[in-house]
Amino acid sequence: MPIARTLHLFALTALAVSQPLFDVVSREPAFFVARNTTPAQLVGVVVLLGVALPLALVAIESALGRLHAVAGKVVHAFLVTGLGTVLLLPPMKRAAEMDTLPLLALCLFVAVVAAMAFQLSNVARMFLTALSPAALVVPALFLANPDVRGAVASTALPSIPVSARPGHAPPIVFIVFDSFPTVSLLNRERRIDRSRYPNFARLADDATWFRNASTVSSQTVYAVPALVTGKYPVEPHAVPTRRYYPNNLFTMLSGSYDMAVFGRFLQLCPANACSYDLEVHDTLWDRTADLAVVYLHVVAPDALAARLPAIVGDWRGFATRRRFREVEGTRYRNTPAAEYDRFLDTITSERSRQLY
Repeated sequence: MPIARTLHLFALTALAVSQPLFDVVSREPAFFVARNTTPAQLVGVVVLLGVALPLALVAIESALGRLHAVAGKVVHAFLVTGLGTVLLLPPMKRAAEMDTLPLLALCLFVAVVAAMAFQLSNVARMFLTALSPAALVVPALFLANPDVRGAVASTALPSIPVSARPGHAPPIVFIVFDSFPTVSLLNRERRIDRSRYPNFARLADDATWFRNASTVSSQTVYAVPALVTGKYPVEPHAVPTRRYYPNNLFTMLSGSYDMAVFGRFLQLCPANACSYDLEVHDTLWDRTADLAVVYLHVVAPDALAARLPAIVGDWRGFATRRRFREVEGTRYRNTPAAEYDRFLDTITSERSRQLY
């Protein structure tokens, strides 16, 4: 297979697949924080999209080209047309309000014309070859993005965190209810409605109830770090890792408390300090499936994108809404209520130095 055709596939894959996908997730670093992505896993994603995917296309074309030279050229033209179509879809659907079929037909027509030009014109082929550095530039810019690096570099601390050594260390249970407006608990007298929420009312009887309390942000990625640090999220584009929040509840108590932490903010914990639910560590398949859904939202016409799984919430698990999961051969229900039950199971009768 000619080297020029290989470069064409690498360049088009970078521009049609990697760049739009990297652009979206780099603007939402919570995608990586939510699944506790490590630097090695991040590089793995880049290699998958920037190397493995175009190599797979090259292998397909090369295998068919060995059977028949014409077959290789036809497959190359087909791949160029397909990549050209998905390359055109995002800008075209933003620029023109068109129904699904006309939009797809227009992008396909333009891609076919371009593919024919690449087959017939040396100038067009040289232009596509000149775009081949995109295969290196696109992933390099993504990995150099400070927001992306900040989301995975959880151990790059700008300062030494403060550690507390309390003489009296009672057990602590800290529960965060996300997207939970407390005004919905109240009755007409602005007291907790005992008929609808008897357990919250009983809790308020023996606790301090701040009826007018509110969060500092409507976005969880800023609100939760504020809760565990006591500080406003003043740094732009900060993500919930120890790099941005070196002094927090977990770092301060890690030397004196045993901590069982659930949820999507484990990168606030010092390394190996928090025991937690294994569900937050996604496999390569989980990450790839979620990235595929994000990519389809980018390139699909609006009518088709509306049928895709929503990419809201905590930026993970939206590709496959599995009812069950397996951990070390044991099957667990994969629901928020089941996660809460697993959290409750970690609470023991220990009277001190326990943070849940």
